[in-house]
Amino acid sequence: MIIQYIIDRIRSLKSNDFDGVTHQHERIFNFINDGKWTTLREIAAATGAPEASISAHLRDLRKAKYGSHIVDKRYVGNGVYQYRFIFNGTTDDTQETLGF
Repeated sequence: MIIQYIIDRIRSLKSNDFDGVTHQHERIFNFINDGKWTTLREIAAATGAPEASISAHLRDLRKAKYGSHIVDKRYVGNGVYQYRFIFNGTTDDTQETLGF
């Protein structure tokens, strides 16, 4: 019964043509859009998103599909990194470039 639920759920996700853009993506973007250095933990606390999802969204922002933006990364110690988002360009179609 559980296996059938999982199969049905996967089929449902595939049929929705999911593009990877969510409200979570928007919350993360809005938080990091100030260009300040921040950690995954800080972003998670501010947005309610899991750190693994945040990391994936930061990688997405580097992709051409989402605007080829710059996401700098620096090591601050004890296994902690900080990230800084730099918007690539200033066009009127910002929301379209970001995919949401």
